[in-house]
Parts: sequence; C-alpha cells; structure tokens
Amino acid sequence: MKSSGKNLLETLLQVSLIVIFWFNGAILKAELPSSNNMNLKNKIDQINSRVKSFCATGRLDLAVTEKQKVFKLGVTVPNEEYFDYAVILINYSNRMNFQARTNAKLVLEKYMTLVGKAGQNYNLALELREELEKMDSYKACGMEWKFLQTNVTWDEAQNLIKTLGNDWRAPTRAELKCLYDEVENQSPIKDGWAWSGESKDSYTAWYFGFNFGKEYCYYRGIRAKFCLAVAVRPLKNLPSTN
Repeated sequence: MKSSGKNLLETLLQVSLIVIFWFNGAILKAELPSSNNMNLKNKIDQINSRVKSFCATGRLDLAVTEKQKVFKLGVTVPNEEYFDYAVILINYSNRMNFQARTNAKLVLEKYMTLVGKAGQNYNLALELREELEKMDSYKACGMEWKFLQTNVTWDEAQNLIKTLGNDWRAPTRAELKCLYDEVENQSPIKDGWAWSGESKDSYTAWYFGFNFGKEYCYYRGIRAKFCLAVAVRPLKNLPSTN
C-alpha cells in the first residue's frame, strides 16, 4: 500500500533532478561574485561534475559528501546550490538515511529564506518540504510512527526516543509485527530492521526484520546500516487540532 504523498514526492524529485544540472552551469556563471577568479569557478564546476556522476551511478552517500565541499569554500554560493543539495539529500534519505531527510528540510528552509517567494524553485521547495513533514508522521495499527535514525545500537535508539517526550516510546514486538502485517515493507522502514523497546537481558534485545517479516534477538550493541530507531504513540494522544 503506497501513499499518494510518497508518489508525489517521487514525482517531484524526478522533475527536480532533471533541472538541477541543466541550470547549474549558467547559475554559477551568472551569480558567483566577480571577485572570485576562474580557478574558483572551475573548482565548483569540477565538484558538481563529480556530484552528477555519483548521482547517476546511485552513490548518493558520496554525492552528499562531495556537494558539501561547495559550501566549505568560504565564498557566497548561488542560492540554487542549496536547492540542488536538498534534492540530493532527499534522494539519499530514501535509501534509509533519515538524518539526511532532516538535513534536507533544513537546507530547503534556508533556500526558501534566501530566494523568497519569487525564487525560481520556491514553490517546488515548499512542496518538497511539506511532503517530508508528512513522512515524519506515519499512521498504522492505530498508532503514530516516527522514524528517527539508522545505524544505531539498541541503547542509542532508546535514548533518542526519550528525547521526543509527548508520550513517544519504543514500539513493542507485537506492534512491529502489526505494522508488518498491515503494510508489509511499504512503510518508510522498507526492508530495514527496527529495534523494539524490549530487551531479553543486559546483552541482547529484540528487533523486527521487515525484509523477512520475522523478529530476532541479537546483541544490543550492534550497529547496522539498516537497523533503526522507531518511536510510536497512540493516535488518541495526539494534540487536538480544533
């Protein structure tokens, strides 16, 4: 079961990726301060060329790292660079990196602040920002779900959840099984693993694997790319919108 919000986000991203590198060269030439010499322009062009290559081959982690170099040059960069960077982060977040999704929202906000409503991609940035917000609140099994961070140990996951407050807690093993039964791997967890709030002893804890639809008990100090912290709270506890 796929949400319309997810489909809209994917469509927006496809459009965004088409325009990013088409505009990139012209923007750099038009907006970089004249005080920057040709070597600096060439350096940015080279960085963006590598970013484009990494995106084309699906190496989005490297694309994110490479794109960050533009903002570390110590010069004013074109506003559209922020939009481009946000789109790359969003695509990376779809590969189970939820921290990238959080960073994408921050970068989109910075871009919208810089360009204002007249900015060439302001409306698209606003739509992307709204869709990312929706992904932070996933509803299933009579619960609201929040997907926090991957590559965390069981103890780190529990500590992250505690910082949320407002009745958020780690899911039980039964609740994770319910999520799988209701949506299988169509939630933002996809084929990843999710820590439950239940430990077996001081060394092991339970997690649910959405790849095979089974729960497992394993060393709670393990970190894995697809092992994430998840928080839940009953829908009845949500603040009233009236």
